[in-house]
Amino acid sequence: MPACVGSGNECTTASDCARTVLEACGSSACSVVESCVNGYCEWECIGSPPCGEPQATPTPTPTPAPTCNVGLVPGSLSLDLGMAGSQVVADVDMSDGSPPDGHINRIEFSSSDAGVASVKPSQNNFPPASYSTMVTGEGVGPAEISVVVRLVYGTTCSDPTPVQVTVNPPGPWFQTQGGDVHAEGRISSKIFPLNTYFSDADPGDYPGLISYNYDEQPNFGRGSVSEKGWLAEDGFSVNYSFDRFYSKLGSPNEDDLGTDTLKDYVTDYSGQSVFYLNNDIKISNKWDFPANRKAIVLINGKLTIDKEIIVPVGSFLAFIVKNDIEIKGVIGAKPDQFATAAEFINRDPDIEGVYITDNVLKTNYDDDNSGNQLKVAGIFIANSFELDHDLKIVSGWNELYPSEIFIARPDLFVNIPEELKESYFFEQEVAP
Repeated sequence: MPACVGSGNECTTASDCARTVLEACGSSACSVVESCVNGYCEWECIGSPPCGEPQATPTPTPTPAPTCNVGLVPGSLSLDLGMAGSQVVADVDMSDGSPPDGHINRIEFSSSDAGVASVKPSQNNFPPASYSTMVTGEGVGPAEISVVVRLVYGTTCSDPTPVQVTVNPPGPWFQTQGGDVHAEGRISSKIFPLNTYFSDADPGDYPGLISYNYDEQPNFGRGSVSEKGWLAEDGFSVNYSFDRFYSKLGSPNEDDLGTDTLKDYVTDYSGQSVFYLNNDIKISNKWDFPANRKAIVLINGKLTIDKEIIVPVGSFLAFIVKNDIEIKGVIGAKPDQFATAAEFINRDPDIEGVYITDNVLKTNYDDDNSGNQLKVAGIFIANSFELDHDLKIVSGWNELYPSEIFIARPDLFVNIPEELKESYFFEQEVAP
């Protein structure tokens, strides 16, 4: 090891030569050996760095800035054109495991085609921290949503896998006209045209009251409930079961009528107004119900409607069904069958009367792809509705017209048969 020596003060013994290491050697890293020789102090420095040179102060090693990783959730989206957007969240992790809030300067979201899918906001500054954006369909087609996270250290990270977005054409929606609507659950009709009402007013009259018994607000798409804004959450509930009506109507005996003979008896036989059938029924021929005729058909089975049923004002026809009521998809009409849009909108209903089921009322049960609009008028009550008509066969029709329209028929209350007048069902208005 390098060493250096020196002499200095007069001394009698070595104790007179007590020097500090720094005084003798200039560095605390050395050690000093002192002695008194011939009356003078001598010392020897041993160590590193070389004697007489101060020890260098070490430069601290800087702590590297953390890096980030980001992923987008969900990985894909399917949106309906013009409807409410869906949230995309940036899931950010820091390499040192610390919360990301203190490291992020901003997050930037972008769309590969803003004409198809827009993002809002596109940039989130920090603080406050925000890790999400809303993606809205602006045009039909595909797009990708990407993200860049910018840290306060000047570094960035991005998701290598953008969100794949598909924006679909407007879907089908339904509308009511006049009369009240009540749902024991959720009401949803994704209306596409702006300034369109779910409950449209009768000409010269009022829209209906829309009520529901559900925690979630009804969804009317880009439309609204009605021009009056009549919307209420309530616990209204009434038993409309088949068994209850059967009992109210005196538990009638079974009529031995098949599908082929039912129409003739119900429409033409004036001596009987209540019919009870213990089998499934399919209506395969159009019914033109006669004027001033009243009939109630109890079906302890399923009712399938494959043709139109027309009930004139002044008459009354009710089907009260134990199982499903199914309406064939081909029933209805398309806009291009009429010379003008007004003629299509104002056309006559396809099915009229009172229809009550313990189960499901299904439209387009056969998944028909003809693109017809179904227009019904009367009173419709079911445990649930499956409305599956769709005008998408021609691009643009769902953007203009509802696939199903339910129209109120107040005259049916006026023409209630005597057998039902004491029924609780007819003591209050029930929505179509």
